Amino acid sequence: MFIKDIDTLLDRQCIISFESDSEIAKILSAHQVVSIVRIRLSKTGGFAIYNFENLNDFSKEEQKILTKYKMKTTSESVMLFSDLSGRKFIGAFKQLNGVSSVVIDAVFFMDSSYFLYFRYHHNDEANVTSAIRDAFKDFKRFAVRYIGPNPGIVATFSEISQYIPLKYVEISSSVPPSSIDINSDPVIVNLGVSWYRELKFLIEEETRGVFYDNSQLLKGEKEWIHAISPSQRIYETTFMNPVVKFLIDEISKEQVVSLGMPQKLSGKDFYISTFVPDITLPEFFTVFYRAVDKFKDWKLDVNQVDTV
Repeated sequence: MFIKDIDTLLDRQCIISFESDSEIAKILSAHQVVSIVRIRLSKTGGFAIYNFENLNDFSKEEQKILTKYKMKTTSESVMLFSDLSGRKFIGAFKQLNGVSSVVIDAVFFMDSSYFLYFRYHHNDEANVTSAIRDAFKDFKRFAVRYIGPNPGIVATFSEISQYIPLKYVEISSSVPPSSIDINSDPVIVNLGVSWYRELKFLIEEETRGVFYDNSQLLKGEKEWIHAISPSQRIYETTFMNPVVKFLIDEISKEQVVSLGMPQKLSGKDFYISTFVPDITLPEFFTVFYRAVDKFKDWKLDVNQVDTV
């Protein structure tokens, strides 16, 4: 579980909550459903994917409403897709994500409220509190539930797993020589081949992440990179990885929630991890084995699957 290596490098955590009058929220509240939610940004706005246990107790009228949200069901789960373009929430989410060190860990719905968990670096304290104040203060029944020291990635997902059981999935691979450009890839040139990174967001071809540098190659701030903490060698920048992009895009198409996506590069050995609801694990592995077939030269394999 390589995520333990970066467990508290982003040393602050915040949890906020708010209510919504959306059709989905009203139906889930009526049945006391707990749902994990994944927010994805797009150039036109964004969307939300819901995964929750299939209790088979929605009325015909409720099912009719939920079909508007591309409802998919299995014996274990219900999966929904909600377009958030033009909604107040997506603007607030983008503003919060615009803070360089912010990494969104999870959003889940419970007891009529949405709970949003995220981590950040103490250097961004003022930026975070400003973003919260400006973006979320007018939300219905908004509250800051916690702001303080980060208990760690593992502890956070362990807490969330008490409401929605999660599995930790770690994937190993070997980066093919054709994908390591030591001459023009700014990440490789400046950060070398020994680092960790956490995904902030993916919008079409632009992927942004927080990097933890092990190589100490970078001297000073470059035009393409923002230094979050130079002394700790924590940076934020864009990157491109075809495997990561494929997994995120295909998981979204299947309407499966995957939380976080920390990555590690050590020489040519590349690792990806994520947290997946236990109820949608089969659908996740359908996507994973598609990736195995598509990226044969990466030698993708499952390294670890464990209860959080």
